[in-house]
Amino acid sequence: MKAFSIHILFLIPAIMLWSAGPAVSQQADTSIANTDIRHVRLHLCVDPAVRYIKGYAEHIFAVDSGALQRPIDLQLADDYIINSISSRGKPLYYYRHHGHIRIYPDTEWGCIDSLSISYCGVPPCTGLGSVMFDKHDNVPVFWTLSEPFGAMDWWPCKQDITDKIDSVTITAECPERYRAASNGVVSAECIKNGVRTTVWKHSYPVCYHLIALAITNYRTYSEWLRLAGGDSLEIVNYVYPEKYDLWRRRTYKLLPAFKMMCDSFGTYPFHNEKYGHAQFGWQGGMEHQTMSFINTPSLNLMIHELAHHWFGNMISCGGWQDVFLHEGVATYCEMLAAEKGVGASSDAVQWRRACISGACGRPSESVRRNASGDAGHIFDYGVSYCKGAMMLHMLRREIGDYLFFRLLKSYVSNPLIRYGNTSASDFFGLADKITGRNLEWFFNQWFYGRGYPVFNIKWQQSADELVDILVSQSPADSAAGFFRCKVPLMMHGSNGEKTIFVLNNYYNNQLFTVNPKFTVKHVELDPYRELVTQNGVVERESLDGGRTINIRRHPGMIRINLPDSCNFDWYILRPMRNQGNSLMEMINGMRRIEINTSTIEEGKYILILKGRDYYSTIVNVWNRAARRSKERK
Repeated sequence: MKAFSIHILFLIPAIMLWSAGPAVSQQADTSIANTDIRHVRLHLCVDPAVRYIKGYAEHIFAVDSGALQRPIDLQLADDYIINSISSRGKPLYYYRHHGHIRIYPDTEWGCIDSLSISYCGVPPCTGLGSVMFDKHDNVPVFWTLSEPFGAMDWWPCKQDITDKIDSVTITAECPERYRAASNGVVSAECIKNGVRTTVWKHSYPVCYHLIALAITNYRTYSEWLRLAGGDSLEIVNYVYPEKYDLWRRRTYKLLPAFKMMCDSFGTYPFHNEKYGHAQFGWQGGMEHQTMSFINTPSLNLMIHELAHHWFGNMISCGGWQDVFLHEGVATYCEMLAAEKGVGASSDAVQWRRACISGACGRPSESVRRNASGDAGHIFDYGVSYCKGAMMLHMLRREIGDYLFFRLLKSYVSNPLIRYGNTSASDFFGLADKITGRNLEWFFNQWFYGRGYPVFNIKWQQSADELVDILVSQSPADSAAGFFRCKVPLMMHGSNGEKTIFVLNNYYNNQLFTVNPKFTVKHVELDPYRELVTQNGVVERESLDGGRTINIRRHPGMIRINLPDSCNFDWYILRPMRNQGNSLMEMINGMRRIEINTSTIEEGKYILILKGRDYYSTIVNVWNRAARRSKERK
């Protein structure tokens, strides 16, 4: 699901109205039977001009053998009248309480059983939410948007994201002038006595909130995508007639991004049926399975909702606290499309800049949500979408492109979770397995933790062109700790030169020495916007106090005399080209240091003295013994 950002403030109070009753179903209740919904048949009679639904729902389900005499629990808004509930032709006893229907078996359930509910009424009015009777160009339109807890506002259901329904059949009756758009494929359609009846069948596992229906005077057209292996996938579009020409000019632009996602993540998961769009009135989009509802054919919006069919639909989170597995990944796919040149813009840096701005706007929030039923909290755009997406980008920088894309491909191809559910902790465990590393520190600070680092960077350049850098940081949220991360710095030269260094920042007030090989005019933090941070300060300042160190170079030896005013604990001697051996030794405040260089290659080295004070310079290592050894060879 993605809302246009201008409407986010209005979205939150509207969706929060869903949370009062439905969230209860997310908790285990040992007094009711544990059911596995196998198939749902919905038959809905809707006239978009009249706010009223007449419906019939049949659930086919399995029951645990030890719970055959327990009631089952479904949810339906109290606004509806229930005409009857029956099983195998017999009426069943039930009672209703705050949107819940507790249904008791006649004697006991069969291991595989069914029940039917006939209901009717005026749907609850939830603003921009679950059931809308609206108009476009003065023509009535009906549409649904059930995420996260709104399915019960239009059909009796089990609102449990972990119990995917194996298949659904949706029959829609409406006045002849209208057409119905829904999940799966049309298996039958007829017109009789001015009523159009359309039967949609969807044969893949689907979460309750991904089932949808929209009805108006749609005009339709199809586009086709050639899949690997030669098959073609139909992409069908249900469009308001007054917007038909606009849509025809835009939707075909999705095809290159569609192919990019198939290449990156595997074949479209519902390729035996179709993909499609249905226009609706909410200012954004919703990834209803095989039929995304979108307000306008914005390319980034279409990419986002399509990406959900791998991340969120085929593989769903096991609880709304892990919604970044849906929204964070789909948002990041927008950036990948920009990076590949198949998005609305090819400027991936600008995309990340906007995402970082959104993420930094919520410093006291963690990407892990509280699945309490507050939909505004769950779908916080700055956190679940922006920070979730940037967390993935920072993970990519940490482990490298090859392992990152291998991780995503392994995730979507895992047979244990395909068309099922998973958790963020499982995803993190897979990252550890793919990389062979323990990345707990990374996810602790970016997923479970709050805030982001605010950097204060000081630098100086010596006469030999070495640049010393002091990296300090403070957390944007006082409850957060130190952020271990890769800090990109771009050096800009006096004559237009540029070079970038990525510093592995492992602790606060960490000192680095680099050699840009030109005179530096200024230093820029994170030029390509790859790190969640803002309000950082970069300034030029003396780090060594302007001190001079007496260094003498001899064949096979470097002698250093330190003044009493200096305090150093270590010396490090490393080759400038990062090839060959480095030397490092603790000196514990000694005033005279001798470094044996007879075992290392001749050439230019960076000498660093560090402790309470810091000093760096370039030294030439001259090794007469090593030179004679080379001459003899």
